[in-house]
Amino acid sequence: MADQMRNTVICTLDAATLFLESIQRDFQKNKLRHRDQVSNLNICFQNLLNLSTTPGGEFDPRIRSLQGSLLVISSAVGKKVEEHILFSNRAVEEIRCLFTESLGFLKTAMDFLKTDNSILLRWLENKQTECRNYCDSCSNSHEERLIEGSCVPAASLLYLDMLRGFNDTHWQVINVIGLLAGLGEERKIVCSAN
Repeated sequence: MADQMRNTVICTLDAATLFLESIQRDFQKNKLRHRDQVSNLNICFQNLLNLSTTPGGEFDPRIRSLQGSLLVISSAVGKKVEEHILFSNRAVEEIRCLFTESLGFLKTAMDFLKTDNSILLRWLENKQTECRNYCDSCSNSHEERLIEGSCVPAASLLYLDMLRGFNDTHWQVINVIGLLAGLGEERKIVCSAN
């Protein structure tokens, strides 16, 4: 069961990575193509939830929270594109940076789960803290942009949702890894492409 759970987490993180890459493309090109992948992401998370369900029917909330944080980012980008909401150049660069960092974070999380390399775990923990600090800094910069009038309220809400989504994604990946901490010592895991 532990090996199956670990494999399913890796495959779910792989689907999350592909989903986030698709959202990133849509953010950069003002498209909505990532919505085609929502059902695949939901299926992967449902498989993971099915494995993590306890005999009483409870699932681990960390898994649902990770799924939710990705959907927050998706929803914010979708609304930005649908309503033609513009971000300031600085906000765009901050969000691009968060996409890049988050994609690297997800890929490293998968590597950690495949290898149990403690150096990767420490790197992930440090990156999670850096992401939280970066999101806090971006939020402060955003507040300054609001005060000076270079950010409109509609963009403000979406931008803050995206910051929260990225921060929560990092946090929940660490939490899901923690969920696996006592599930076995399997070292080599192969994930087939979805």
